[in-house]
Amino acid sequence: MPVYHTASFQVRTESLDKCLAAIKEFIASIQANEPGTLEYVSLQQVDDPTRFLHYTVFLDQAAGERHSI
Repeated sequence: MPVYHTASFQVRTESLDKCLAAIKEFIASIQANEPGTLEYVSLQQVDDPTRFLHYTVFLDQAAGERHSI
């Protein structure tokens, strides 16, 4: 059964570019190395670009646990 997770966070304005680069690299790594992660989406808030919501779908609980390591 799929497992769904969300995570929200905010970064400092001066760290925004660094954060965006890290998110892009992180998602590419997940896509390349975590076949049990079915979906990983990073949403950036339009009216406050320092706020993010990450939405993840794992194949099962074990895939979610592997992602957390």
